[in-house]
Amino acid sequence: MNQKLFSVCIPVRNDPNNLRRCLSGFAKQDMSDCEIIVCDDGSTPPLSSALFEDIGVQFTLISQRGQGPSVARNHLARVAEGKFLFFVDADTVPRFDMIEQARKIVARNPH
Repeated sequence: MNQKLFSVCIPVRNDPNNLRRCLSGFAKQDMSDCEIIVCDDGSTPPLSSALFEDIGVQFTLISQRGQGPSVARNHLARVAEGKFLFFVDADTVPRFDMIEQARKIVARNPH
């Protein structure tokens, strides 16, 4: 399996409406070399991927008991497969060209 270039890591708790807006922000972006991982940090009721199927964005949903956003971010960092990690809060809508701009930055600054 090829390593992903970017992992978009999103912690969330009890905020499905904002998460929906956040995920929708990736719907028209080229995510071919990216993964999106959402960590449900103890939402009640627990989040389900089915709630967001209509958005058309592929993502992995992991769950943990409520331990706070910093623990959720650390959990996301451990499971992320991307070379570069983006931490995006669920109440943030990404810019329409976020991933494209990130690719340009990486291309200009190879390591």
